[in-house]
Amino acid sequence: MMKVAFDIRSLGYTEKRTGVEEYIYNLARTFPKIDKKTQFVFFYNHPQNLFYLKELGEPKNVTLVNLKKNNRLFNFSTKLLGKPKISDFLPFKPDVVLIPSYRLLALGKGIKRVIVFHDLSFEHFPRFFSLKIRLWHKYIDLKKQARKSSHLIAVSQSTKNDLVNLYNTVPKKISVVYHGVNLPEINDFELKKIKEKLPEKFIFTLSTLEPRKNLKTLIKAFKLLKKEVDLPHKLVVAGKKGWLRKKDLALLNHPGIIWLDHISPKEKTALYKLADIFVLPTYYEGFGLPVLEAMSLGTPVITTNLSSLPEVTKDSALLINPHNLEELKNALKSLLESKNLRSIFKQKGLKRSKEFNWEKCAKETLKVLKKIA
Repeated sequence: MMKVAFDIRSLGYTEKRTGVEEYIYNLARTFPKIDKKTQFVFFYNHPQNLFYLKELGEPKNVTLVNLKKNNRLFNFSTKLLGKPKISDFLPFKPDVVLIPSYRLLALGKGIKRVIVFHDLSFEHFPRFFSLKIRLWHKYIDLKKQARKSSHLIAVSQSTKNDLVNLYNTVPKKISVVYHGVNLPEINDFELKKIKEKLPEKFIFTLSTLEPRKNLKTLIKAFKLLKKEVDLPHKLVVAGKKGWLRKKDLALLNHPGIIWLDHISPKEKTALYKLADIFVLPTYYEGFGLPVLEAMSLGTPVITTNLSSLPEVTKDSALLINPHNLEELKNALKSLLESKNLRSIFKQKGLKRSKEFNWEKCAKETLKVLKKIA
């Protein structure tokens, strides 16, 4: 019987989930359903003992452990002294520890380490990150962590290529395991209530507000298009405030733009369903989960031709150069003016999205862990 420790600390702080938290949340709820023989321990860290995975229930093969440690002291001690060992807190010694986010962790003798790499955007574009985040990445030294790990999981071939090229990782040490897609269902009454708060016609974008997501170019393209044609659409921007310059945030102050900050999972489902198109003009993604979510609900997508996005979408989205303002503006115009084109991308997106699911992701992840344990 394999014994697996799963680091779910990223779920220990908030109910609001972005990409990495969605990944952890869905694997945590899927693992015990599909593998009854493996013994899991999920460890998190919350001083008030709050746990944001109520849907998990109490499966017999899962033990929950709250470390209840001060994060700064925990990280400092791990970095400087190589302790405490995570095995000291767990009810049994695991064969392997799955680390799905970029954190410091000392394991224990004979325990295998598998890290999930979601992207290496901070290596490609350090200027897109705040000084604080750049210092954190330097402090945890992911290149060294990759070297020390027994195996790595990359969420796309694009991310695997980055690990090989930037960290000199041997390709056979890396397994590619794609994300799944899982959005909550919403009934007609709930959809109607959310629709009442939204414009009749709108373009939707969803991301943390940070330079890498290239929101500035989207807003400029939207404003240009508004000047050129009689466009009834508004631009709905959803996402929590990340690291974004004040002058860039000021771009959101426009009568045609609505900023919703962070939204609930059901609100997200409604926005995808109600939007005429979804746009993610990002400079770099390790996977691009919002694009897959939009496709799974039949929303036509415009995204970029860089990093993982051509790999994830194949021919199911309209791809543009994120550095080319005119190209993005023309793509918006083409999709908004052509119902037939929107229908084509809707059908292609629905078909492509069916190739991704969390059960498949969980099975392939466990297959990697069993090979390493």
